[in-house]
Amino acid sequence: MVNVLNLEPQVNKDRIYNKFHLVENTTSYKCADDAFQELSRIIRKNMKITSLYSIVDDTFGIQFEEIGGYTSWQKYVLCFISSKDDINSIVNDMMSAGDYLKGYLLNEIATDVMFNAANEMNKIIKENALKSGYKLTKRYAPGDGVLDLKHQQTILDALKKEVNIDAYLTESYMIVPEKSMLYLFGAEKNMKGYYDIEENCIECSNLDCQYREIT
Repeated sequence: MVNVLNLEPQVNKDRIYNKFHLVENTTSYKCADDAFQELSRIIRKNMKITSLYSIVDDTFGIQFEEIGGYTSWQKYVLCFISSKDDINSIVNDMMSAGDYLKGYLLNEIATDVMFNAANEMNKIIKENALKSGYKLTKRYAPGDGVLDLKHQQTILDALKKEVNIDAYLTESYMIVPEKSMLYLFGAEKNMKGYYDIEENCIECSNLDCQYREIT
């Protein structure tokens, strides 16, 4: 069964400003601050987040190359989170009009919103798993060095068997819409060790992830 969540875009001003090292009472801070409220309204109006997950008994042929060989778990949680490309179109229009600051800032806010939404969904998944007596492994994403990028297709196809998802992959296994993520967790009862710890973006092995720099 697919679990569909209703997550609203959450804009974190402090994190965005910290990322750009904006300091109060500077020209760069004022320019960003003048635009931030307008850009936040654009995000809330145009960014519709799709977030869902499904708990399954197998991974349809996916193998996980861990230290010492391959490993598997009792259950797997397949995850998808996405936003349509409306924001990308607005960003491109701003850039084309020469409004580079707003365009760049809007794109970074949208990326941060996706990161927030994924974190919120992961917390919900973890809470529900614990209620059923399961603990989650760390997150695995295709292209992270443990899973081949081609498994974007494996996960997406598995989810599409249960629910209509407005997304597809290119020939190089890149997902469209651009602001989308596919990943999974293993789930096991009586699991001990490093799986009990919380992960954050800095610890992730996927060095090419567009969300990695958000902290």
